[in-house]
Amino acid sequence: MRSGFRFNRGFNRGFNRGLVGFCLCLALALAPLSAAFAAEASEIDTAEMSPLTAHFYSEFVRAFLNNEYLLRNIELIAIAAERYEGGFYNEAFEYAQEAMRYAQMSDDYIALQMRIREADNAISSARFRLEWAGRVGIPTRYPETFERAQSAFDEALLAREREGWEDAAAFALRVLYILSDVVPALPAQFLVGNWAATRDCLWNIAALPEVFGDPTRWPLLYEANRDRMPSAGNPDLILPGMILNIPSIAGEVRYGLMTMD
Repeated sequence: MRSGFRFNRGFNRGFNRGLVGFCLCLALALAPLSAAFAAEASEIDTAEMSPLTAHFYSEFVRAFLNNEYLLRNIELIAIAAERYEGGFYNEAFEYAQEAMRYAQMSDDYIALQMRIREADNAISSARFRLEWAGRVGIPTRYPETFERAQSAFDEALLAREREGWEDAAAFALRVLYILSDVVPALPAQFLVGNWAATRDCLWNIAALPEVFGDPTRWPLLYEANRDRMPSAGNPDLILPGMILNIPSIAGEVRYGLMTMD
């Protein structure tokens, strides 16, 4: 009986150790990239990145490092590993299970943030397109079309207010679809003029209604024209006579050259 008891206890201990090991490995597998990213993010030097890449990277880093579920997941994995190494398999099992729960919560949080970002980007593009339509006279020339587009935009804002992220993005994209056939094409290129006369710089060019209508989007111009910049690492240096490509940011049709003459 005594030897049988030792056998059962040894079997149970081995079984528990194997089960805990499996759960710990699973917990580690659920968020290895997230954990590594969070651990190393603060050490990455964004100074060597292009302005556009650094801008979006910094937003991505903030979204990850502000994720309380991911941070707790990392803590729990470390505790579970420590308990496992110390032979406290029951405790390790509980911490590993909790780590898996937080990993799922982190995934859900990140998925939500992505839906919010997609909705906000779509609304931003729809707003830009509506404003451009207003400047080129669409409300007068095509009042019914413009009214439908404005109504869709209002629905997008209402859906966002109600946290209906997918509906908000869908209504915003509908604005672009409604206006696609009536709003004139935007320019695909821009001819840089003399600074004294035109004050051309990437900031001011991006602010033009025909370009982006938003000066903070100047990195998009920089990224699209890095290979033609006089100094690839200096977005402040552009020269008169340069022709800059203007990338499409919301599927808008672009063609032709824009000058400020």
